[in-house]
Amino acid sequence: MGLEYLCLTLPVLIPMLVLGLYLEIILFCISLFLLPFFNFSLNINTFKIPNLLSFGIDRHNFEWIAGMRRMQFAFVILYSLGIVIGFYHFAGFITLGLITFIFSVFYEECESQFVLTFEFDSTKVFLINKLKRHILQYTKVSLPLLLFYFMRYPEKYIFYLPLLLIYYTNFIVFILNKYKSYIPNQKITSNRIIAGLAFMGMFLPYLFPISFVLCFIFYRKSIINLKTYFHA
Repeated sequence: MGLEYLCLTLPVLIPMLVLGLYLEIILFCISLFLLPFFNFSLNINTFKIPNLLSFGIDRHNFEWIAGMRRMQFAFVILYSLGIVIGFYHFAGFITLGLITFIFSVFYEECESQFVLTFEFDSTKVFLINKLKRHILQYTKVSLPLLLFYFMRYPEKYIFYLPLLLIYYTNFIVFILNKYKSYIPNQKITSNRIIAGLAFMGMFLPYLFPISFVLCFIFYRKSIINLKTYFHA
């Protein structure tokens, strides 16, 4: 884990080091250290729209069912904001990236080993089906916003397609990070750090490839880690 974090932060730390921003480097490292101790979940009991947010969620995607309950307020606000901004400026498409970071919270809680191995008896089959279902769920939720922007700003597709690829890649990384670190009934806080660094990657072009590299690394590590539980 430490080596992965080092690889993720090098594109940020090296330019800061070259520029002599030593205080900023210290503050950056401290913030990374403290990030896992903060709880970013947003739970407002008085604000509930269960019928709206649960509509269309596959019953197998228990992370989404629980996650929407926790993050429903932030999700609705950002989604609405994305539509409102979209009427005035094409850059509102970035709100979909922010919504994607909300979804990282869905993958902090590890299910029990029974739930993990209930449906499939193969690590690879489980992981592939997991990714398929959750990518489809992500697409269904994102589709109205995608259609809105592509129809309103069709000439900006060259700007939207690379961003969309990054959003999907980051989403896959959040899922794989959960299973590469999977321990039954435990909480995985490293998704918060990865989400924070992926967020910076939206604005720093030289950070774009990191998510793609992490997909391959995390997939391999997930397979290795889950074999322990599927063959126990």
